[in-house]
Amino acid sequence: SGVGCVGAGSAPCLDSSVHSRQFNVYAQDEIDLGPHTVLTAGLRFDRRLNGSEHWSPRLGVVHDTGSAGIVKLLYASAFRDPTVYERFYTTPAYAYGNPDIRSERMQSVEAGWEKRVGSGRLVATAYLFRLSDLIAPDSVTGVVRNSPALTGRGLEFEFEQRWRERYSLRAGYTLQEIRSDGGRPENTPRHMLKANLGADLGRGFFSGFETQYVSRRLTGDGSQSVGAYALANLNLRYSPAGRQWDVALGLYNLFDAHFSDPVGADTTVAGPRTSLPQLGRTVMLTTRLGF
Repeated sequence: SGVGCVGAGSAPCLDSSVHSRQFNVYAQDEIDLGPHTVLTAGLRFDRRLNGSEHWSPRLGVVHDTGSAGIVKLLYASAFRDPTVYERFYTTPAYAYGNPDIRSERMQSVEAGWEKRVGSGRLVATAYLFRLSDLIAPDSVTGVVRNSPALTGRGLEFEFEQRWRERYSLRAGYTLQEIRSDGGRPENTPRHMLKANLGADLGRGFFSGFETQYVSRRLTGDGSQSVGAYALANLNLRYSPAGRQWDVALGLYNLFDAHFSDPVGADTTVAGPRTSLPQLGRTVMLTTRLGF
């Protein structure tokens, strides 16, 4: 494909034709280790014609203890090959691609517990992961490269409850710690909380109220942080029985909270910046017609 340069007439400053093929094979099996225990084992092999190879094993053990709930232990590995853009996109005016870039690789271990409590469900999960050779642009040169390894660990709790088949509550909390060799990475909150309350109001009317909280996060340059924020969203929907249409009204950021999100450490577009302000109160009216 060809990409024209500004002020260079019709001659492309990038004219590249790259071909690639990939071979994949995957196998998985489930083995009963007992009346209440199941082992799941999987293995995937990927090979590109340029010579790169990846083995991705996965293992999972699920045990039903009965009255004490279900216990899970999971291991997984995965990878992401660099895109054509990340490998080859370089022009005289903009150096970005890196043909020597390596694939990202990740390994994770997760332990979980799930239990029914009346008409509700309680879930607790502990996880640990390591991400190697993360693909990201260099903050100084702008050229894509493999970043230092990233490790993370955390705890997640989730609760779900239903009443009379008309009302439902879902709530979740996450505590996480993400680190790299260069310190704490950007845009990684330590605390996150979400809750959603839904109700069937009858006669085709439904409502949902959602709240979410995200703690402060570092910006791309690592020297500043954006503050924590809490949002509330309200959704109303009218879906008459036996009809092929419905109408929904969404009120997002209901209390008009002011907050910003970090942006990547990239000074090549529109000058340096560390964060971008997000939308305030937003109203959205949608309708759907089936036929």
